[in-house]
Amino acid sequence: MQRFARGVRERWALVSTAAAVACLLVFLLFHLEPDNRVTHPYASSAKELRELGLSQCEEGHYQPCVRFLDEAKARDPEGEKDPAVVAARSAAEKALRAKDTQKPE
Repeated sequence: MQRFARGVRERWALVSTAAAVACLLVFLLFHLEPDNRVTHPYASSAKELRELGLSQCEEGHYQPCVRFLDEAKARDPEGEKDPAVVAARSAAEKALRAKDTQKPE
C-alpha cells in the first residue's frame, strides 16, 4: 500500500508541475505584448530609418514604408516635419486606403 501511495504522490507532483508550467506559458503567451518596433540591422538612427522608409515608399512597398517611418517618428518626432516624409506618408495612406477598398469580401 505504501508503494502505491508513493507512486500516486509522485504522479500528482509531476502532473501539478506540468500544469503550473503550462499555465505560466499560457500567461506569457497571451499577456505579454510583443515588441512591434521595426528593426533593421543597418539602421541605428531615426535618419537612417526615415531613409529606409522613404526608399520603400518610392518602390511602392507602403506597409514597410509606414513601419519604418513610425519607428523613426518614435525616435525623432521632429523629423516628421520634413516635406519628403509628409509626402511619403500621404502617398502611403492613399495607396493603403485604395488597396483596402479593392479587397473582395
